[in-house]
Amino acid sequence: MSKKKKREFVNRLAENPYCTDDFAKGLRIAPVREALGKRYIQLAQSYKGYLSLDLDREDRALAYEEAGLPEPTVTIIDPC
Repeated sequence: MSKKKKREFVNRLAENPYCTDDFAKGLRIAPVREALGKRYIQLAQSYKGYLSLDLDREDRALAYEEAGLPEPTVTIIDPC
């Protein structure tokens, strides 16, 4: 992802989004800097035009190609 796209993504997030590493432990509201380190983060209302997918498979970063979908604007890969 280009630095410009990453900056735009981060700038459009809520100031204090809901976030968590484990839904079983619940959500918490945290400053965006802390929330960016979590596995799950709430997208801001301004992202209503975006589709968010959570794919649990090895080739998840390129799954859009296999499905015949356009290239995503942003791809975020959890290293876990």
